[in-house]
Amino acid sequence: MKTNNKTIRRLFSKHIIRFFTVALITLVSISFIYGILEVESKIKTAMNDFYIEHSMHDIYIKSKKPMGFSKTDIEKIENEYGKDNIVKSFCYELEIDSKITRVYSYDLESSINQLELIEGTFPTKPNEIVVERKTKIIDGYDVGDKVSLQGMEYTVTGIVYNPLFIMVQEEPSF
Repeated sequence: MKTNNKTIRRLFSKHIIRFFTVALITLVSISFIYGILEVESKIKTAMNDFYIEHSMHDIYIKSKKPMGFSKTDIEKIENEYGKDNIVKSFCYELEIDSKITRVYSYDLESSINQLELIEGTFPTKPNEIVVERKTKIIDGYDVGDKVSLQGMEYTVTGIVYNPLFIMVQEEPSF
């Protein structure tokens, strides 16, 4: 037993630098992995909170047909998920000032995918619209600006933050 203890002490004293180096590498590795796992859980929690705060949809269904879903398709979806759990809308693309612009319809009464008003008011008349806030890739409008869409003129009454646009993702045109 004494010989064994002497041998262990001799090995540690002779190779103490190696021991501390391996221990330090192990400690740094464990800390790094723990840090990555902690960040992942915080991101998941933040996204979950964001989805709840803005009443984000669970499923987003798009039609590839030029005229959208048929009445039969809509009835099937309503029967599957319930009329109160569905928000029907449309979107189309057009060219304004040599730029492709995507226009969305939006149900302001819906509790799903709630818009957050940054400035101005929500539309109250048929010739009023709200626009998405200005970003690096989205040109902005100001409250009171006039926008012409397919021969009709609309007044911008508000600027909104749309929870549907939380990331930049290439998407094919319809």
